[in-house]
Amino acid sequence: MGKEESKAKKIKIKSGDKQENTSKVKIKKQREEKEQKISNQEIAHFYREPFDSLEKPASLSGGAVFGLIILTLVVGFIAGCIGSIFIFSSETISLPWAGEVDITKYFPEKKVTQVVEKNITVTEEIRETDLIEKLGESIGFVFPKKNLGEHPAFLEQIYAPWQRKSLVLAISEDGWFVCSDDFQGQELDQIKENWEILFNSTVYSIDQIKKDEQTGLYFLKLNLENIPFVKLADFKKIKTGQRILVVDKFLRWLYTSISHAHWRAISKTEDLVRSSDKFSESILCQGVSVQNFPNSLVFNLKGELVALGSLPANRFIPSWQVQKAINCLSQDKQITYPVLGIDYILIQEAPGLLSARFKGFTCGAIVYGNPPASSPAYTKGLRNADLIIKVDGEEFTEKDNLTYLILRKQKGEKISFTVLRNGEEVEIKDIPL
Repeated sequence: MGKEESKAKKIKIKSGDKQENTSKVKIKKQREEKEQKISNQEIAHFYREPFDSLEKPASLSGGAVFGLIILTLVVGFIAGCIGSIFIFSSETISLPWAGEVDITKYFPEKKVTQVVEKNITVTEEIRETDLIEKLGESIGFVFPKKNLGEHPAFLEQIYAPWQRKSLVLAISEDGWFVCSDDFQGQELDQIKENWEILFNSTVYSIDQIKKDEQTGLYFLKLNLENIPFVKLADFKKIKTGQRILVVDKFLRWLYTSISHAHWRAISKTEDLVRSSDKFSESILCQGVSVQNFPNSLVFNLKGELVALGSLPANRFIPSWQVQKAINCLSQDKQITYPVLGIDYILIQEAPGLLSARFKGFTCGAIVYGNPPASSPAYTKGLRNADLIIKVDGEEFTEKDNLTYLILRKQKGEKISFTVLRNGEEVEIKDIPL
């Protein structure tokens, strides 16, 4: 009895569990059906009104597109300019994949060089062209004088380029010209008789001629007034590395630079000795010699004469050695130079001197040997081994040229020196030249 009741009880419990599970499944199914119905409604709503929550992007107008293009170009241009400034501010740039890159190999210096004058920026190449044209107005040519008969042939009348003897350059508005040719060693009267000048397409006879014995240059006077002429570059304006223009009698122009502004050919120690009464310096031009550009003219980029190439002298004569002769001509005087009468050595060119009197000095002129007894220098007391440290009260520096300071004076003028002698300063004043 007890077992049957227990069994009936278990069956009843299991039957109750089965009913409970069936109810849970039914509820779950109803929930899924409800969710599916909601989902279907939402999908139907989306397709029925597709842009209720998603708006179609507005199309850009033509003006907006054009403005965007302009903005892109402007930004690109600014970025390019900034990049160019960054690149050209240095000769090298560093790239992560290529290391150091030398950009000077790809951009030649001459084509990017600019010169700024009077608030106008121009390329150096354009400036050269204008300068050459202007300088050409002051250049003439020496020709052998033509002895034409009464009825000369047409071609015989022409002054052809290959007949040119040399160049001449106008150095004053009243018709004075300078020439570095030697005129085949002829006397002054013979030169006037045998040669003539072609200037601005007109042939002129030589009215006057003078020779500067110091430089070997000739000065020719033509019957002209108010002509364009070229000024001379000052001593301190001629510097090593300076850009120059060189021209020869065939009007071949060469753009180059000064490789040495105060050159002296020194092959032995005796060549270090200079004279107070004679110029010895010349100018060296890069890639140019008086052999391949004989009797040529050298100008700086300001249009000033820097040097004359003299084949007879075998050197480029600096313009500052010509100024004295021009001053004499302007005063209608003979070309003369003062005389001091000393030889000297620049202390900066003589390292290794053992004498204590020269220790600690980096510039100055050492009197080399006693001056001739009849010279102004000896008469006023200059002696061997005197160290000249001042000229006319001004410190003598390594940039000064003692010969130039003396020879630029007029004959009869006076000059004063401060010298160091046996460790003491001695004043030697008013030496007549």
